[in-house]
Amino acid sequence: MCQSDITCDNRSLFSPGSSATAVTSVLLPEIAITEWSEPSASIVCATIDLEKFRRDWFIDERLPPLLIESLTVDEIHQFERFPIQKRRLEWLAGRLAAKYALRHFRGGSSALSATTIRRQQNGRPFIDDQTYLSISHCRRYAVAAIGNVPLGIDTELCAAVRAQSLSELVLATEVAAVMTTRQCDNQQARTLIWSLKEALYKACGEGSFAAFAQNIFLTDWQEPVSPRWQCHEANALADPRHWCVQSRLTDAGVNVLVYRSGQEWQL
Repeated sequence: MCQSDITCDNRSLFSPGSSATAVTSVLLPEIAITEWSEPSASIVCATIDLEKFRRDWFIDERLPPLLIESLTVDEIHQFERFPIQKRRLEWLAGRLAAKYALRHFRGGSSALSATTIRRQQNGRPFIDDQTYLSISHCRRYAVAAIGNVPLGIDTELCAAVRAQSLSELVLATEVAAVMTTRQCDNQQARTLIWSLKEALYKACGEGSFAAFAQNIFLTDWQEPVSPRWQCHEANALADPRHWCVQSRLTDAGVNVLVYRSGQEWQL
């Protein structure tokens, strides 16, 4: 992102560590960007507050001219195909977060419309073979992560992860372990595990998310140590690479980023 378009800010998708910098867009104040790097990974994350985004930009159902300039022709057509305004808003916010993160990641000032975010056959967003991208949204936020390593990102509100049907994907024993190690309540633990599995699936999962989530079992998670997993099937994770986790837990919800790094994946 060009220097004239950002300013320092204390908001961030995650709590920045010593190697992280938080910035926000002057042009679109609803966007906050966090970046950090380590020897094996360089990542930029962006988050958009959907409530502010809706209030400031969507007085009616038309796409504001300034935001039209951020999209390619194909993306504008895709936006217009969504029949529901809520889905339009979430899709657009996710794409804008990804484009701002990408521009900041590449250190340039190119037009946002210069990049088209496509969908792979498995549904994952795609830019090119050298850049890894993940997008997520909940009722309050849209988030995106860009990096030079495989990654996955997820954001969830605790109130949204309550269905009993999820009990096969987030087990009671997993919840009990996380409540102890992360010192949180039952609903926070459920949401954190769900979000962690979602982010991990986006980073390396194949097939359906339900099958993936049922095949991995969280046994322990004490930050800053990476989560410990057991696999119910030997090939549940076909490529057991090395991953790190960044997370933020609040009373309202969670953000989780999973990315490949030099830390040992513990199976």
